[in-house]
Amino acid sequence: MTETLGDRLKLARGQAEISQDKAAEALKVSRAAISQWETGEAQPQGKRLKDIAKLYGVPAGWLVTGIASEKYMTGPTDLSSNGIRAWLLAKCESLDLTPTSLAKEAEVDPSTINRFIYHENVRHRLSTRTIQKVREAVARLEGAAIAAPSVTAALRQLRVRAGLSMDDVAAALGLKGPSSYQRYEDAALYKGKYLPVEMVELLDAILVGKGEPPITSGEIWALAGIPAADRRGYNLVHIEISQHVTIDQAARIFAILNERGAG
Repeated sequence: MTETLGDRLKLARGQAEISQDKAAEALKVSRAAISQWETGEAQPQGKRLKDIAKLYGVPAGWLVTGIASEKYMTGPTDLSSNGIRAWLLAKCESLDLTPTSLAKEAEVDPSTINRFIYHENVRHRLSTRTIQKVREAVARLEGAAIAAPSVTAALRQLRVRAGLSMDDVAAALGLKGPSSYQRYEDAALYKGKYLPVEMVELLDAILVGKGEPPITSGEIWALAGIPAADRRGYNLVHIEISQHVTIDQAARIFAILNERGAG
């Protein structure tokens, strides 16, 4: 475990490859403040700490406690050659990949990874760029391995994030009252894998841009089974077949997604 808050702040910033100047600019503080946090002369508190965690891509809880760092960090916490080697082998094991397969996922030369892991006596170090690409691949693969929340839980999370009550959403959807809407947030009552396309179309108009961070169209259309990462590859026929909707409905969805762009 990295011993102090300052140590963990410095480690997380380094793994995110963010300079003190860039961190200061993003957090709207002085470079001296960043340095003081990392040396322990001062400590960030409350919302500031959450902003730092978001910027560095780590849980605020880990920054505060240092507990279970390897569970949360997508990169090695020990940046020595042995530490990076151990991290690579651990990730290969947890993802059920060979070092060669992991290298291909990261789009780096497999011989570079294999030589680093298996030839400890050879003076060979991985470049910062190579480590970064592997970290990105690990984050992507681990994210794909985590089951998505149920559609009812996802809808509830978006509503709460938007700061709306069930009454607010029910009224906007044209439902009789909150009880008519509540079933869509209750997994015991709503058994569908996705929400109806007509409902998601209305939710898109209600929720986009609300909350912090602002809710995106992609997050909302994922409720209908159209993930944000894939929607630019969708066409009318794809939407019509995959969602069992009419061509008119598919055309309307396609137009909305194109209008929203990459958001």
